[in-house]
Amino acid sequence: MKIDKPDLVEKAAECLGNLAKAGGSITAETVEKNLDEAIAWLSQDKNPKSNDIKKYSAVLVIREFLKKLPIVTFNKLFDGNNAYKLIF
Repeated sequence: MKIDKPDLVEKAAECLGNLAKAGGSITAETVEKNLDEAIAWLSQDKNPKSNDIKKYSAVLVIREFLKKLPIVTFNKLFDGNNAYKLIF
């Protein structure tokens, strides 16, 4: 399934960010799972010039989590695995 609508992906990432900001135990698990998945999507794509929608959505999810939960996301990106390098 190929999605060519960046607007849809942007709104979905924004919704995840709003969910993360709401808090709660289920929310913490969801944030952790989605953050891990976003990092995995970035690590799968080795082509720096790729236009893959998964790569774009992964960066958007990380951006939203950094806006809404900066400390949690920062700690996850800089935990020793150097996941932050995947964004660039």
